[in-house]
Amino acid sequence: MQQELKISNNTAKLHQMFGKKLYADKYSFISELCQNAVDSHRMAGEKDPVVVGIKNGFFFVKDIGLSFKDKDDFISKVCTLLESGKSDKKDNSENCAMGEHGIGSISVSAYRSDWIYTVVTPIGDHFKCILREIEGKGLMYEIKDLGKTDEPKSVLVQVEVNGFDSPNFVKKIKEKLCYFKDIMFDFGPDMIKTHPDLLVINTTFKLFQSDDFQVSTLSSNGDMHISLDQYHYSIRWSLLGIDPIKLNIALKFSMADGLKADITRENLYMDENYKPLILDKIKKVAIWFVSKYNQMNQKELTSIREMHTALSAPKTIVINNLKYDIHQLTRHTSVVPNTPSFKNVSLDVFTAFCAHTRNGYNLYTLKSYITSKGVFKDSYGGVGAYLSENNYGSNTVLVDGYFTPEKTRYMRQAMKDSKFYIRKKLSFGKIGLTYMTILGKLMGEVDVRKVLAARRKDVLKDYVCQINELIKSTENNYFTHKLSEIKVPPREKVTRKAANRRGKGEITIGYPRAAKRSNEYDAVFESKIVKVEELHRLPHFIVYGTENDKHKLSNYLFRIAITTKSKLIPCMISEKCQEKIKDLELHNFMKIDEFLAGKHRYFRQMMTGYFILTELEDKYERIFKNMQIIKDYLSPQLAEEMTKLKDYRSKFNVSYLKGLDSSFVKELVDLTNDGKLYDLEIWGMYERIKEEIPNFDFVDFFANSINGLPTPKDKDRAVRAMQDIAKYRKIKMEWKNYK
Repeated sequence: MQQELKISNNTAKLHQMFGKKLYADKYSFISELCQNAVDSHRMAGEKDPVVVGIKNGFFFVKDIGLSFKDKDDFISKVCTLLESGKSDKKDNSENCAMGEHGIGSISVSAYRSDWIYTVVTPIGDHFKCILREIEGKGLMYEIKDLGKTDEPKSVLVQVEVNGFDSPNFVKKIKEKLCYFKDIMFDFGPDMIKTHPDLLVINTTFKLFQSDDFQVSTLSSNGDMHISLDQYHYSIRWSLLGIDPIKLNIALKFSMADGLKADITRENLYMDENYKPLILDKIKKVAIWFVSKYNQMNQKELTSIREMHTALSAPKTIVINNLKYDIHQLTRHTSVVPNTPSFKNVSLDVFTAFCAHTRNGYNLYTLKSYITSKGVFKDSYGGVGAYLSENNYGSNTVLVDGYFTPEKTRYMRQAMKDSKFYIRKKLSFGKIGLTYMTILGKLMGEVDVRKVLAARRKDVLKDYVCQINELIKSTENNYFTHKLSEIKVPPREKVTRKAANRRGKGEITIGYPRAAKRSNEYDAVFESKIVKVEELHRLPHFIVYGTENDKHKLSNYLFRIAITTKSKLIPCMISEKCQEKIKDLELHNFMKIDEFLAGKHRYFRQMMTGYFILTELEDKYERIFKNMQIIKDYLSPQLAEEMTKLKDYRSKFNVSYLKGLDSSFVKELVDLTNDGKLYDLEIWGMYERIKEEIPNFDFVDFFANSINGLPTPKDKDRAVRAMQDIAKYRKIKMEWKNYK
């Protein structure tokens, strides 16, 4: 006859077994107390989160869920071992209460011998309970401070944290609670001072959940692991018979899926369900990741550089701003990751083309400069060299058409610093870079002429079309201009009216040069006789006036001319000579009064550049200095527009205006504002930046934390703080910066 074993009356030993001796990890109480609070919220249907944190040296968990009916209800559920108010029947619902054993509330004894409950019941009763483990006696409790209160129902648990243990305790909080989605952190100023990252922990803590896995930004686990409801466990890879998967991902299981945790919830039982459940879940996760990668990489590329980058880059997807390499998951699924593809070009043709043309660079050779008749000249070393990584994309011009006289003149002036490249001819010849070499590579180094002889022109035509597609991509990506697409501005053209009315005779033009001795004028004017029929061919833009305009021509416009990159030249022309050129309507001559009235585009460009310098660059110098930070972490679009404005201003070098007579500069500014004589192509961008840029005054404060020598954590905190300020100020950022 079987009989039940007797239990000793020594309850102190029993208490120790359920207390500190039962838990292997003394920090397990963090998740146990939080789970009790979350279960309380779930059972009460409470949508607000449980509050967890450290204040005034105490770790605390506060919930506003069920609470307890009264003191006796509290004693029966918290102060009674193996008594639980939760059902042992579990389902797949996320609102299913996890607890069932009735020992979670005393798990604190593994860390500390005393802790405090403060309870407010639904009917307004208030009391405190101090739980304490006393050596030789066991677990004891004391109810005190009984009374009434108007406070809403709540349960607050507090555990004193040893001062020296504070850093490790914060680490354990993140580790234990990384998959608790129904909590909110609250840390006191003393903790934030020593752990600044806690200031933004609620905004940086993100959970991504699917049916089969979840990802937490708080998790620091290097391997794939298991999450059973909100607890997580390591995987026994040796039991599964596969290599560890180095991805910080948790396989997601609910309480009714078949996995069972032991009484402390520190470990899972390795029963017959363990291996098949885990392997099946890994397969589902692998399918999700590879399918997601394929979904994100369906676009056909049109850039050779992007194609090379895609071919060499690891296959990754991004979740919560964290990258996950899917390589290790591909062995657990039959779904094949997409291979990068080039639009209308096969991978074989792409590979052969890049191998024989050095990514297309060898198709183009450099010429030095263009003569006035549109002829190329080779005059210095390096001419004839191929296009390369170091010189493409910076004022590079592809010569794919013919030079008209107007275009030649315009390009020799406006694009004199550009590099001109000639396209080599791809043909079916015997020497040099030909279709033959590329096609031979594609066809296994066979004699392509035999293919032609066999009338397989359809195959050959398809290859040629693909190669031409790659050449088109090369030119679109490597060259900033194409000769055939360059449009000559109207004012740069010699008008027919002027050409048909070329006058006869000569005029005297006073050209300026710097005065050698100090006097009231910056320039002296030396006379030069020019034929009237040659005036339209002069390579300069001449602003002219009479002796009455000498002060403005010499002291203002001459200084403008010698300190800028423009072709503007102030000249003296007598009234009699002006009569000879009056009816010619020359495109390169203008009276000084007309110029200062804004009738020439250079004046509008010059003054627009002056406003950019004085109203933006000088006024917001520190913000312009930190454009790279704005570009990388806040608003790339704004940074790009700031760069465009700065580059625009540098073309006209308007800083010299600051050194001119202030009354004259004020006159120019008033004239410009009154007549709205702005460069309208850039003015809209200028006004938009002027309105937005004051909102970025906080960037300089964080610059040292980003550009100096910060730790990665310090830099990350600074970036997050900037982005939070940007959100508060409603600054439009790039979508990826909204977390």
